[in-house]
Amino acid sequence: MQTQQREVKATYYGIGLLAVTLFIYIAGLFHLTNEIINYLCFAVLGAIRLGLIFYGQTVVKKLNRDYLLWAAFLFLFTSIALILLGQVDKIKKAISVIQLDPEAEPENPNSLPSLTLGTDSGLLLEAITNDSFTLKHMLNNYRDFVKENTSLFPVLAAYQLNKRKVVFEEELWKSLDRFATEKGHESFRRLLAHLKTLSPEEIAGKYQ
Repeated sequence: MQTQQREVKATYYGIGLLAVTLFIYIAGLFHLTNEIINYLCFAVLGAIRLGLIFYGQTVVKKLNRDYLLWAAFLFLFTSIALILLGQVDKIKKAISVIQLDPEAEPENPNSLPSLTLGTDSGLLLEAITNDSFTLKHMLNNYRDFVKENTSLFPVLAAYQLNKRKVVFEEELWKSLDRFATEKGHESFRRLLAHLKTLSPEEIAGKYQ
């Protein structure tokens, strides 16, 4: 039985932030530092806290938790929220299995292989309903969209364009290859070959 995923690092960050905060308060309380250094420490601590709030929000999304509730918790009690966040399991959503079989389509312009993918992202399925011009723009700027639509977005968008008989231009192939390189593969076609070896559940677990 597969265990639930946790982001234990969040707990360590929360403990670290709490320890540093307490140290600065105690140092100021007992006048172990002068006033200027104390204010400087609080300014640096505030910047670190802000960064950890944004980090915590990405963890919340990854764990499929209530975003608004946790975002408020992180803002008000950052250390405690991070400590608790690192100890909760990822909520598993129902996986939608998507069969992509472009080889059965006549005049397939880009020769993409057939794939069976799994995803639990409703945002992803909604994103690929955009018109072809928008999808090409999103693919060329995929880093701005994979955060919300999961890292399967470039794959699904490419297949959606292929289904619409849109021939990929060189710039689009470069974006897809760059995406695949970031995922540890030499090219987009190599990434697709790797995905063919995985089950829909494995793909959903690895690329959400």
